[in-house]
Amino acid sequence: MNNNKGFTMVELLAVITILGLLMGIGVATIQKSTDKAKYNFYKSQRTTIQNAASSYLADHKNEYPKYVGSTSSITLRKLQTNKYLGSFTDHSKKANSCNADNTKVVVIKTDLNRFSYRAVLKCDSITDEDLRELNPRTKSFATEWGKLKIDFSVPTGYKVKKWTYVIHKTNSNGPVIRTNTVNLSTPTDVVSNYIYISDITNPGVTLYTEVYFITTNGRFGHFTQ
Repeated sequence: MNNNKGFTMVELLAVITILGLLMGIGVATIQKSTDKAKYNFYKSQRTTIQNAASSYLADHKNEYPKYVGSTSSITLRKLQTNKYLGSFTDHSKKANSCNADNTKVVVIKTDLNRFSYRAVLKCDSITDEDLRELNPRTKSFATEWGKLKIDFSVPTGYKVKKWTYVIHKTNSNGPVIRTNTVNLSTPTDVVSNYIYISDITNPGVTLYTEVYFITTNGRFGHFTQ
């Protein structure tokens, strides 16, 4: 007598369901492993281009940002042209997969002799958001009785922790006649400050002022008079 039995429909459905679950777990595991590999790859690439920019600026000190809160950008093309960096690709390893003019390191002067380096990758398989300047919500300059009053505020959710004023003679290309960085013990979204300028104010002389600021969460901004 033949006692072999075939699978019932319920048993087949159970096997299919289990196989589906196992395949789903396997795909998720592979995807997670791939994502981690990409994350580590781009983390390494950011470190590589940031180190190259640091080496470049050590040899070209005139390209450091001048004032606390100001920035400069070092492009991938500049680093490769000047032999500070060789081949630089995205995860695909394909040649020229990263845009040499838009992939860059933004350097922010955060204190007297301190700088922050932030990589911005513009490649085929990854596009970092550009580090844009934060525009002040309001700003005003007023001269009264030998003093320059600077008022500005930043958008909701941001607080200024330090800011720098730079006073030029005549225009932005004129010589700097006064500059100072103000560190705020209590960060705030509204800044108001008087600067004594009676000693640098003369009849017929125009003063041009610009302001740089850094917020507690690392955003930076710049505006002029």
